[in-house]
Amino acid sequence: MVGLVVLVFFGRSNVSFAQSKEPTWKEYSYPEDGFAIMLPHAPRKHPDKNIPDTTAYSVNINPDYAFTLRVRRNARDCNAVLDQLRGGVLSGKARGSNPSSLKNVTLNGHSGLEYEWNVSDEKVARERYYCGEGRIYILAVNRQRNEPLLPAAAKIINSFRMLNSTRVRPDNK
Repeated sequence: MVGLVVLVFFGRSNVSFAQSKEPTWKEYSYPEDGFAIMLPHAPRKHPDKNIPDTTAYSVNINPDYAFTLRVRRNARDCNAVLDQLRGGVLSGKARGSNPSSLKNVTLNGHSGLEYEWNVSDEKVARERYYCGEGRIYILAVNRQRNEPLLPAAAKIINSFRMLNSTRVRPDNK
C-alpha cells in the first residue's frame, strides 16, 4: 500500500513537471509595426535577408517548424501588390503555387489573400498576406504535404491583429 501511495505521488509530480515545460502563450504587441499576435514565446526580431525594408518575427513551433511574420514597409499600393500576386498564383507563374489553394481573406476591413506553394516534395508553405497602413504583413508557415496545418500554427495565424494607427490626422491636431 505504501508503494502505491509513493507511486501515485511521483506519478502526479511527473505530470506537474511535464506540464510546466509547456509554453505559456501570450500576446506580443509591436506598435512600431502595427500588430499584435499570440505566440508560445517571444519571437526573434530581425531584418529579413531577402526582402528589403522588411522586418521578420520568427518563432519555433516545434524542432522542425517555425512560424514567420514579415512586415514590409511599402510605399506601393498594397492592393496592387495583392492583385499581382493573385495573378501570378492563378497563372502558375508564382513559384510552385497551388491555384486551388488561393483564397481572399479580410481582417477588420483590410484586404488580403492566402495560398500554398510547394517548398519540396514533402513540404508545403502556407502564406497569408494582409494590407495595413503603409505595410504589407506576410504570415508564413510550412507543413507536411499530407498533413493538416499544425494546431499551434493555426492558433498563431488566427490570433494576428492589426493595431489602430496612432498617427495624428490633420483634423485631429
